[in-house]
Amino acid sequence: MIGDSQDLTYFTKDWLLLQFSDKRTESETRYQEFVRKGIKGESPWKKVKGQLYLGEENFIDKIKELIKSQETLQEIPRMQRYITKPSSLEEIFKQ
Repeated sequence: MIGDSQDLTYFTKDWLLLQFSDKRTESETRYQEFVRKGIKGESPWKKVKGQLYLGEENFIDKIKELIKSQETLQEIPRMQRYITKPSSLEEIFKQ
């Protein structure tokens, strides 16, 4: 994203870097820091719910409401259909 390599049309490099700063060199530095922190950080895959959903609790709650009526659809894998069901004993007893 920030090297001297040839620009690839399928990357939106300018848009991505603008998320970090309006100034090109500053945005590149902040992007590099962001990537380095992510490399050392915990994997986001551990927080995926129902095999598909990744986000804050309020987002997950909205998704649960949207798919609640879809639990009978056989085309959707069971893990994804039943995200509204508690997934652990802790979660069951918390309620």
